[in-house]
Amino acid sequence: MPALDFPILWLKAGRKPVLHIVGRDKVELTDGGLIDHVAFRATGYAEIKAKLTERQVEHRKQCLPEIGLHQIFAKCDDGTWVQLIFDPAEITAD
Repeated sequence: MPALDFPILWLKAGRKPVLHIVGRDKVELTDGGLIDHVAFRATGYAEIKAKLTERQVEHRKQCLPEIGLHQIFAKCDDGTWVQLIFDPAEITAD
């Protein structure tokens, strides 16, 4: 697991991390309530980014080269964010 600068608990299925819970000093509601986001590994970065833009879905990108991740966060109508995680090798230009 990557070293992060905040408390985090990883839940695993066997050796594969499937869920993480982040520690906070206080509970804060997000636009979507207590669930801030859900995450999925994805492929097709350019195509997905183009579809989100075309459909005017609020989204933002985040690149974390120190842990080998390139992400898109897309906002659902209820305020919850969907985090799509891409292999940085797939990203040619952004």
